Amino acid sequence: MQKKRLATGKVVGAWSYESPNYAGITVGVKNSNGDLQPVIHAESVRCADGLVDRVVIHKSELKKLGFLIVEEGETEQRPFKDSIDGILISHGADDVSFWEGFSLSEEDEEAIWSILKKYDTQGCSVSGTRREVVEEVIK
Repeated sequence: MQKKRLATGKVVGAWSYESPNYAGITVGVKNSNGDLQPVIHAESVRCADGLVDRVVIHKSELKKLGFLIVEEGETEQRPFKDSIDGILISHGADDVSFWEGFSLSEEDEEAIWSILKKYDTQGCSVSGTRREVVEEVIK
């Protein structure tokens, strides 16, 4: 088995397998339990029509593990079509403000995303519904 740690800290591994009906290679990502969760299989399968080559991609598992699914030919540079709806600003130990209701030009929003991308492997973030994010932030 071959393993590689990505810049984000995720560990990816690949291994081959063979059985009477399948032969191929699997790529897995280490999950929160420390196990390699299979997410992609490139394999030959023996079936009623003979031998078939296929690639199986477990998109839902990849998304659960925090991966962005990019289809061939997509040109979107930013990984998500998110918008910046507000900014949380700390003024002191227990003094914050949330600034919202502004409209950024596409150029300004792209500039902010460009800055944020430089630090995308630092710190942490919280995602979910508005309620879930607020509940997590006030803990």
